[in-house]
Amino acid sequence: MAERLHVSQAGAISPLVDMLGDPSEMEALMATGCLGVLAANSTSNQEDIVLSGGLTDIAFLMTSPWPAVSECALALMANLA
Repeated sequence: MAERLHVSQAGAISPLVDMLGDPSEMEALMATGCLGVLAANSTSNQEDIVLSGGLTDIAFLMTSPWPAVSECALALMANLA
């Protein structure tokens, strides 16, 4: 858990959220996967993801034609709930 805090304190959340905007399949998969791990059991990281404007792009990726991306986006949204 401490590692997740260090990653977010280093400013990793905002660039990962930015990757959700117009991603390739691989970028979307990496970004949603990383953000999902960072959001798990971390209220501060969850808040940072929401405040960085990630909700709209995450919701869009939940209906992605790429199954792995939509699964990661769904898991990420569940971690934000």
